[in-house]
Amino acid sequence: MKLDVKFHAKTIRKQILHPFLIILTVLPIAIIVFFNIGFHYIMQHSAREELSNTIKTMESLLTSNPDMDSSEAADLTRELGAALTAAQLAGNTKFYVFLDRQIKYPLDLNGDKIASYFGTEVAAGRVKLDDNVRKCRVDGRNCIYKALPLEHYDDYTNLAILFVTEIGDYTTWIVSLNLILIVVSLFAVMIGGILAMKTADSISSPIIDACAYAAQIGNGNFITVPVVKSNAEIKQFCKSLNAMSTRLKDYDETQKQFLQNASHELRTPLMSIQGYAEGIESDVFSDPKEAASVIKKESLRLNKLVTELLTLSRIENHTYVHELQVYNISDLMLDYIQRVNGLLLHRNLKLVTKFSEKTYACIDEGLFSQTIINIISNAIRYASTTITISTYLEKTDGAAMAVAEIADDGEGIEEEELPHLFERFYKGKKGNFGLGLAISKSAMESMGGSLSALNREGAVFLLKAPYAEKN
Repeated sequence: MKLDVKFHAKTIRKQILHPFLIILTVLPIAIIVFFNIGFHYIMQHSAREELSNTIKTMESLLTSNPDMDSSEAADLTRELGAALTAAQLAGNTKFYVFLDRQIKYPLDLNGDKIASYFGTEVAAGRVKLDDNVRKCRVDGRNCIYKALPLEHYDDYTNLAILFVTEIGDYTTWIVSLNLILIVVSLFAVMIGGILAMKTADSISSPIIDACAYAAQIGNGNFITVPVVKSNAEIKQFCKSLNAMSTRLKDYDETQKQFLQNASHELRTPLMSIQGYAEGIESDVFSDPKEAASVIKKESLRLNKLVTELLTLSRIENHTYVHELQVYNISDLMLDYIQRVNGLLLHRNLKLVTKFSEKTYACIDEGLFSQTIINIISNAIRYASTTITISTYLEKTDGAAMAVAEIADDGEGIEEEELPHLFERFYKGKKGNFGLGLAISKSAMESMGGSLSALNREGAVFLLKAPYAEKN
């Protein structure tokens, strides 16, 4: 079921659409502008090349015909005209022979507006018969022109040939091509806009839905988020939400169970203390010392429980300040055994030790000692005759771990108990509060190590800490 929830996450859609729409709008305009600029440049460049090549051809022609030196101006211009006509100029290029600022060839200029224009301009001195390429506009047509002064004819110092090339009236072409470009651009913008909106929706819609699901999870409704058919990142996002929902659900249930168990464990000594205190107050006991002894015992038990709860809370909330140093755990084990030696003698248990040298590890000695003594105390409670403590190095996947192994020859751990052994307030047959193993596991993991249990001939606990070189 799709939730109809409007979220500010829709700005993702805008962030995706805006660049697409800007590109789709600006790019066609840029293409049309650059096309027109390029087209104008190419046409003008082509006309210039045509004019330049024509003049070079004429220069070669005139140089190869040195005999054109008639004394009569009419004969000379006629000879030049005949030579130029024979050269077959490009269709867009015309030529005119000027002598003393007057057109001498061709003489039949009826209807030639370009000739009329240049004849007037040259006569007025507004067009110089030099070798520079210039632009002009004649009767609405763009032209370029260049003069070829004939200075080697000594008798005619004002003799020149004017070459004129029409660039052409390509306005109709430009308009037609621009219309085609505009139609194609509009079509591309429309198609691109539709694709951009679909792309944006395919990304933003699943995120909006996922946000709505996340809000439900945050409110304590630990639902299963549907994995939508979208790109890999959003699929992974939905899977991560499901994993988070599962973990939060487990954590919520664990916390509720923890509060119930903690309340029960705290209530028992408190009720005992309250009962004996009320008995003393009412002079029920003939010997108040006995009641005071019970109150003291329950107070110590309550204090130990609160201390363990605080320790566990600080470790799991990452507020416990570790003092990590490098120790040889084999040396530490000797000290820890001395602390529990009285319990071993009391139970008449045999202790077997197998210590390796150089089992160095980076640990918090306070947490490690609490963990080791806790595990040894458990082993003393469940062992029949013997407890075996070993230390050694273990290398797996290139990582070295210093291992402390504590084993007893008791009945072992029930198979159904193994998955719950390190849960808070989970008690075995002879357990106290059910916090010792939970604290031990959390302590080892907070130091980068691990704590696990298995059955062999009895119960076996494996404590692993990261190996470190001794300085």
